[in-house]
Amino acid sequence: MWLKAVALSKDGGWPPEIERIISENSKKQGFSRSRLPPFTKEEIDLIKGTCDYYGMNYYTSRTVRKARDGESIGSWPLQDGAVDLGAVMSVKPDWKKAASMWLWSYAPGLRHKLVWLKKTYGDVEILILENGVSSFSGQLDDDFRVKYYKDHLEQLWLAITEDKVNVTAYTAWTMIDNFEWGDGYKYGY
Repeated sequence: MWLKAVALSKDGGWPPEIERIISENSKKQGFSRSRLPPFTKEEIDLIKGTCDYYGMNYYTSRTVRKARDGESIGSWPLQDGAVDLGAVMSVKPDWKKAASMWLWSYAPGLRHKLVWLKKTYGDVEILILENGVSSFSGQLDDDFRVKYYKDHLEQLWLAITEDKVNVTAYTAWTMIDNFEWGDGYKYGY
């Protein structure tokens, strides 16, 4: 999520905390300077605030916590955590499992993300470009998928009407199945 700060934030550039963490980790790894390329003042001035809108995909959420000393962090950032940030990610036991190994249904996460974007970057226009779930059934009569969309659209409605988040588009993923990078054609979306 920190990549969007470069163009959306009022200050521009990398978030200072990310710069510090990557710099410290780079030194520990033997690099003479940070692996995160710095921006010049001219680049920051050119890039900051240049987004007309923010397009996002939302499928699932994770809880995040600081890794304990000596704790191993998995290598897959979408599921396990972020080694560079010392963060471990997990899901709550009451979240519903989807067919894909990385996907759990947690509709309030969509609203949390939308509200966070508004609080962090102001009244930026947000387009939800993908939102969907893999299903075990692969059939049209699919209660799990129906509930997923119902719950997510309710959270979207609350974000728009109660939190005044500026969402102008929503796209369900997907009308036709496609080759998924982790599952091939095994599960339908």
